[in-house]
Amino acid sequence: MINKTEKEAQKIDPINGDRKSLIGKLKRAKGISCPARAFRFSLSGDTYRTIANEAQRYEMSIRCAAKHKNIDLVKYYLDILKVLKDLTKEGFVQDAYEKSVRFINENIDEYCSEIMKKFNRAFESQDGLREDDIREYKNAVEYIQAIHKQLGEHLQSGLVSSAALLQNIHIKLWERRHDLEGKDIYCPSVEIFLLNIYMLKAAFEELELDY
Repeated sequence: MINKTEKEAQKIDPINGDRKSLIGKLKRAKGISCPARAFRFSLSGDTYRTIANEAQRYEMSIRCAAKHKNIDLVKYYLDILKVLKDLTKEGFVQDAYEKSVRFINENIDEYCSEIMKKFNRAFESQDGLREDDIREYKNAVEYIQAIHKQLGEHLQSGLVSSAALLQNIHIKLWERRHDLEGKDIYCPSVEIFLLNIYMLKAAFEELELDY
């Protein structure tokens, strides 16, 4: 391969090329002192279309997996798309990767916002929280923790954290405690409040001091 590059460029087709022949040439070749001058990479029309289709397919798969909260599958496709982006340096792959990351961030923000609104409505209701409400909220906290652990290298720094969900509980407890100051201990709203704290404490050890 080195000998050939002295006279003309050696074309490499990553899809239809003869890998065995190429590897043989590389094994017989001497080291390249200036690889940037010896190699010139460009995508053929077929290769370009193939990579573009794959990038689009990965992007759609990431969106689908994110909607179904399948973190493992999101990571799988996002890792592949990042490798493809780093290898090809093509703008359309970069765009697919960035759009995927942006979609994941927006999807998570929307999910957390809905979870907190639903929790707050249940907390402020006359009947108070149910076990299902607390279980759903705890699952959301664990889901966000798992996302940060598995996808942290990909996602934006401003992504909502599980601490924000826990902080929301602290805020609601503080507001309700302030509203109930001076009321009789046997008041139904006080009893519901204390029961809510008891149930939350059982699910979140971070709330131990609030009970």
